[in-house]
Parts: sequence; structure tokens; C-alpha cells
Amino acid sequence: MTYSIKNIIKVILFALLIIPILFGVYTDYLYVRSFNLAVFLILIFGSLFLYILGGMIVKIGFNEVSLLKMEKHEVIRALREKKIISLITFFPITILTEELIFRYYLIGFLLLQIQLGEIVSIFISSGVFSLYHLHVWFTFKNPRILIGYLAYSFLLGLLTAYLLLTLGLIFCFILHFSLVFLIYIRIHTIIIKKKR
Repeated sequence: MTYSIKNIIKVILFALLIIPILFGVYTDYLYVRSFNLAVFLILIFGSLFLYILGGMIVKIGFNEVSLLKMEKHEVIRALREKKIISLITFFPITILTEELIFRYYLIGFLLLQIQLGEIVSIFISSGVFSLYHLHVWFTFKNPRILIGYLAYSFLLGLLTAYLLLTLGLIFCFILHFSLVFLIYIRIHTIIIKKKR
């Protein structure tokens, strides 16, 4: 079983990000801080909205060229080649690493160190998370894919940042992983249907 350098780097980065938490450093926002009807409704309707939006981006926003380029994506490739190890290890590590960097540490830094307000911190975190996805341009060089990633990641960042402040890091991870995985499954399914 061979692991790419990229996956080894992901594991090392994840380990470096999780170590401070294991030693009890900076444990704010790890756990549920507040759960009420408003939080529940935002969780449900926000998730539903992002699920529908993700489907619309794939169905309406991606053309045949975009879909063909998306075949190169490592999650799509892992689904096609049935690489279960990648899907149950490296993909979740990637999502958790993103949540640690862009939600947990960045929002924690903005709130606790810089002492910005929650709303400003949420928007900054979401904007930085969206801009982080500029890397897809270098992989796919397709404006439709880039715009889809930037828009979706900004909105996903808003919801997961809010959830971090209310329900904690675990809920952010579960939501982020679930929504993105469902989008990749949808893309994979469309690619398979188009090839028939």
C-alpha cells in the first residue's frame, strides 16, 4: 500500500494541529456551548440549503468540460477506483484539518487574541476559507469549478463557523464532511452516467 507525499503531509499537518488540543491548550469551542431551537433550526435549514445549493452548482454550474476536469480530483478518483482507505482516512483528515485551521484556530485567535466580535470573526474566517480554495485553479484551470468552490466554501464557512461557536468543533467537522462528501458522490454519479 503506497501513500503519496501529499497524504503523508496531510497526516503530519493534522498531527501538528491536534497536539495542542491533546495537552489541554486552547480548549474553547471544542464542545457544545449552546443548543436551543434557533441553533437547531439554523443547523437543519443551513444544512438543507447547502445540500441543495451544492446540487445546483454541480448540475447547473458545471458543464461537461468541468465535469471531465473534476475526474482528476482525488476524492472522485478514490470513489471511481474504490480506494476505501483514502475515503475513510485521508479525506476526513483533510476536512478536520481545514476545520482546525479555518474555524477552530482562526476564529479562536480572532475572538480571544484580537478580540473581534463573533460576526466579524465568522466573516473573516469564511472569507479566508473561501480564498484558500483558490488552489483549485492550479489543479483544474476552470473558471466554473473555481467559482463553484469559492462561493460554496464561503457559505459553508459561514455555517460551520456559527456551529463552532454554538455546537463545537465536532459538529463542524461532521457537517463539513457530510455535505462535501455528498457533493463528490453526486459529481461521481453524474460522470458515470455521462460515460454510459
